[in-house]
Amino acid sequence: FTVLGPAVNLAFRLEALTKALAAPVLVSGEFAAAYPGRMIPLGQHALDRSGEKRPVFAPSPEVAGCSPALLPADADDRERQ
Repeated sequence: FTVLGPAVNLAFRLEALTKALAAPVLVSGEFAAAYPGRMIPLGQHALDRSGEKRPVFAPSPEVAGCSPALLPADADDRERQ
């Protein structure tokens, strides 16, 4: 089957951004706001055709079951800022 819609487009663009940010898992600002755990802010990025920049986050080390491999390479430095 085929999946279409804004949520799928957002997931695709977040996945594409993982390489540029050196973080294997990224989430939107909406997800980060709803999630009870801490997230590492990775700045504002254009995630749709409009070019409007939206906040992007990665899981923090305290996220239950989070492997260090799922964190951005400079996660410790970003949390200190």
